[in-house]
Amino acid sequence: MATYRKSGNKIRVELCVLGVRKSDTFFTKSEARVWAAKTETDIRNGKTGKAGVNKTVGDLLDRWESEKGPKDRSEASWLRQFKNSSLAPIKLADLTTQHFASWVDERLQHVCGSTVNRGLNFLSSILNTGRKVWGWHTHTHLIKDLDRPSNPNHRTRLVTDDEAYAVTVHLGFEGTISKKTHLVACFFLISIETGLRLGELCKLREKEVHIDKEYLTVLAKNAKTKKDRHVPLSPRAIELLKIRFAHNDVHVASGCASTTFTRATDQLGIDGLHFHDARHTAVTRLAKKLPVLDLALAIGHTNISQLLTYYNESATNIAKLLA
Repeated sequence: MATYRKSGNKIRVELCVLGVRKSDTFFTKSEARVWAAKTETDIRNGKTGKAGVNKTVGDLLDRWESEKGPKDRSEASWLRQFKNSSLAPIKLADLTTQHFASWVDERLQHVCGSTVNRGLNFLSSILNTGRKVWGWHTHTHLIKDLDRPSNPNHRTRLVTDDEAYAVTVHLGFEGTISKKTHLVACFFLISIETGLRLGELCKLREKEVHIDKEYLTVLAKNAKTKKDRHVPLSPRAIELLKIRFAHNDVHVASGCASTTFTRATDQLGIDGLHFHDARHTAVTRLAKKLPVLDLALAIGHTNISQLLTYYNESATNIAKLLA
């Protein structure tokens, strides 16, 4: 909407449309009205003002994909989800907090709050790229103003010896690997010993394992932190890694491995056990043997407080240490 006021012997007109501000001065109010009407039309049609004012969320996602591109499978998944979401056809200039709130409500029917928040963080970074790098008109404050869902408490589930035995037997692992189910079971046992993530195990190669020096290296390109990490190996971990690399012809992708593991626990009737719980179990066990700084390096945490998320020893067992 335009506003008009006298400025000396002229009329000053100020206009704000879709976040774009314009102003000019004229000798008559009729001239000012004509200018305001034309300028507003040009802004709404994307002919003037901020770049991208007439673009949609989908257009922004397409440009980000072509010029920046997803760095990993997680970003590729989020990109695909947002392209297929109700947000994609909405013009950037028309976005409101309610649009994001509706998306949040819909996603919460299928996933937990922490997953929704990761999606919002991903989209917020793309909106910021559009504004800072390409000069597009993006309402980056809308996500900040959103009443986000709470993150659930972190998992405290540990793998018991009986559960580890049941899963490996069910997957048919008996100390040799001839198919993918055997490899998944072997990975599960290695993770309990080392705290390696499933994706890191699937990408691990024999040349990165130094048996003689009792450690392995997770390369930066395969690590969540994008930094090389050296992981000390227990005798049991060395034994399992020798078995794994004695059968280099068997491989499995992390997605397939995760599905295989989940199917096994479902068939066994083991409630609430995730492959990643092996990492929690490893941290809890290693914490009794390693100094905290060494443990953080081995697990790959740059912040010591992150260890508290994975250290899940019970108060009863801690009390036994006081006896």
